[in-house]
Amino acid sequence: MYYKNKNEYFKLLTILITFLVLIVYGLILTVIQSFGKMLPVESNIEGFEAYKILLTDKWFINSAIFSINVAFKSTIFSMLIGSVLAYWIWKQDANDQKKLIVYKIPLILPHIVAAFFVQLIFSKSGLLSAISINMGLIKSINSFPELVYSEKGTGIILAYIYKEVPFVILFQLANYSRINKNLLIAAKNLGASNSTIFRKVILPDLIPTINSTMIIIFLYTLGAFEIPFLLGASRPEMIPVYIFNIYFNSNLDQRPLAMAALTLLFLFSSIFITLYYLVIKHIKNSQRAL
Repeated sequence: MYYKNKNEYFKLLTILITFLVLIVYGLILTVIQSFGKMLPVESNIEGFEAYKILLTDKWFINSAIFSINVAFKSTIFSMLIGSVLAYWIWKQDANDQKKLIVYKIPLILPHIVAAFFVQLIFSKSGLLSAISINMGLIKSINSFPELVYSEKGTGIILAYIYKEVPFVILFQLANYSRINKNLLIAAKNLGASNSTIFRKVILPDLIPTINSTMIIIFLYTLGAFEIPFLLGASRPEMIPVYIFNIYFNSNLDQRPLAMAALTLLFLFSSIFITLYYLVIKHIKNSQRAL
């Protein structure tokens, strides 16, 4: 038995090392190429010049602000909607919970399908537009608000909400399943209101899950490509689309710009995770001090 377990751990370690090596290699190559080295062709962009160009380029700055804004809104709305639905599902009896398992369907669908659904429902020629015309709310499709390909990123946000809400529900339901319901009954018998029970008994157990889920959704939304490429406006564009256009639609000697943008995105993500956990740790220490 010991030998069997040791052999399984060795296999997992081999896969993990291979995975990490590929990531580290890709990261190192990205940084090197951002300095104009190890490129398929010679480039006039060398040293820190790519970073200087990006950080002084209004297009890139606007793309960065737009990306953070879309990622933030997608995360907040997904967390709010997902948290409410997770709590509601958890409160149902076992038979009803089995029926509500349909919430997992968006999890297995590719992001390109989510983008198609948003186009089908929210575009000017989509379902909501047609219903509005038939109900006399608008006169023509041109009167319907621009939700898809919006400069505010509305279509992108809607697609991410559709994909990420089930993710939030799945994580939180797993956490709810570990909560001892006898504690809730005891609190209720002692006269605690539902809001007090949620804040004092349930929420403390949920906070670690909420923190992890928020970071995953925010960083994934910030760095994902498919949905912004399919539903985003031509300007401003999210950072992944900006990088794609430079990498594939520009001359090879412009590649340091794409690699520098990738490096900046990685640095921002790392700093964001660090600061987020430092803030959470500070809040926890402050609460303990009280």
